[in-house]
Amino acid sequence: MKKNILFIIATLTLSIISIFAILRVMNTAKKSSPTEETISLKKVASEIMADGQVRSQNEAVMHFQIAGKAVYLPFKEGDLVKQGQIVVSLDSYATQKQLEAALNTYRSVRDTFDQVQDNNKNNYLDAQQANPYPLNYFNLGGIGNNDKTNAVNDMIKRIIDQNQANLDNSVIQVQLANYAFTLSTLTSPINGILVHQDISTSQVMVTPQNTFTIIDPDLLIFRANISENDVNFVQEGNEATVQLNGVNDKIIGTILKVYPEKITLPTGENVYQVDIGGSDIKKLGKYKQGGIVLIKNKYDASVVLVPSWLVLSKQYIWVTENGTTKLKTIKTGETVGGNTEILDGLNDSDKIILNPSSLIKNKYPLL
Repeated sequence: MKKNILFIIATLTLSIISIFAILRVMNTAKKSSPTEETISLKKVASEIMADGQVRSQNEAVMHFQIAGKAVYLPFKEGDLVKQGQIVVSLDSYATQKQLEAALNTYRSVRDTFDQVQDNNKNNYLDAQQANPYPLNYFNLGGIGNNDKTNAVNDMIKRIIDQNQANLDNSVIQVQLANYAFTLSTLTSPINGILVHQDISTSQVMVTPQNTFTIIDPDLLIFRANISENDVNFVQEGNEATVQLNGVNDKIIGTILKVYPEKITLPTGENVYQVDIGGSDIKKLGKYKQGGIVLIKNKYDASVVLVPSWLVLSKQYIWVTENGTTKLKTIKTGETVGGNTEILDGLNDSDKIILNPSSLIKNKYPLL
């Protein structure tokens, strides 16, 4: 009887151990199974869509560096302005008087400087420095004639140096006064149209925050905001189709420039700006008119992106195809933000294996 009970206990113990072993193997197999991801989620379309607005390649946005009252406002928005013409002037009475005072000071200092130069040339400075002292003054002090000459020469050099410094300072004061005077006037740096000004009448206060914008209407372009994920697929010369708001006709253009610096929009999105040119933009577009654009990417086809660390030797990748695991040969392009472009070799039905190391361990347990 005891032997039967022991046999039953032993049998149950072995069964329990076997069940735990099976569960452990199943759990280990589950953890080591390949993880898959559908590649179609990372496609870059053959055409990239972006928003933007009409701008000019030659724009001048001006503002004052000082505040003041506007006393001269010769143009209104929409007027043609020539290069060098005054767009707005501030009350400059105080700065003009400061400039006049600085010029007067300069004239006085210059006269003194010239007189000192003449005196030195005619040896008057030498006589002026020696005459105040008795004939035997230097001798009584134990100073010889050579030392006396050196001492007088040093005095003359200091006098000339002081006069030069005074003259230089007076020139600087004139320059500062003239600079302050010029700050009271804004002149157009280009030929164009005044498209924006923050004030419309004179005799009002103007601050450095007030702006005046002049553009060249002959250089209108469409400036698009391209996502930082898509900018690597855009290059100069790419074809683009622009649809302006309120305009039925589509505009065919080409990319003229890709700006190298990333900017942040008010929405918080990081983008790169791209200029698109076309003759119809000038005909149909208005400055700052919004719209959208479709840009053909530089491969003129859809592109698949996969994490670069999954690509082996730049030409292989582990995938499951119709339920079968295989190492596929692929054609790669550029690396973009940690992802590699797959130009050829993958199908939409392929699934990329995210942990290919598990395949090797399963096939080669010793590794």
